[in-house]
Amino acid sequence: MDKIAQHIEILGDSSDATFEDFIDRNRDYINCEIDDRRRCFGSIRVIFRVFAEFSRQVDDDIQHVDGQFNLRPQLVADGHDLNFDELASEMIVSVDNFNARGSGFVLDRIKNCVIVITHQAACRIHIHTYAAIHRAERSRHQR
Repeated sequence: MDKIAQHIEILGDSSDATFEDFIDRNRDYINCEIDDRRRCFGSIRVIFRVFAEFSRQVDDDIQHVDGQFNLRPQLVADGHDLNFDELASEMIVSVDNFNARGSGFVLDRIKNCVIVITHQAACRIHIHTYAAIHRAERSRHQR
């Protein structure tokens, strides 16, 4: 298991009506935090957990529901920056999937986002070969 290097929570704002708004408002802060962790650990894995508020009109009432979206982890290393466009696209698809059954819920705002940064250890490949020969086969070959 990778060691958690940083756990960052960024609160949403009433102006964060879309994930793109949230990213635009917090891009510099997110980049700064990620760059600090990258300098410490080299390669890191960045995971976004987005908490959003949805609403829909039902008769004379407005229903509210919270949604949580775990976006795919991204590997960030020297020469390989966090891809904000990919995050935004994935969030759009996640919201569309949330509404795919025609629930009528509309994204009101991003409540908060938790960014989990883990140290991504270098990939080490260990190759071991082992040829097990049953005793009967071994003795048969030695005759």
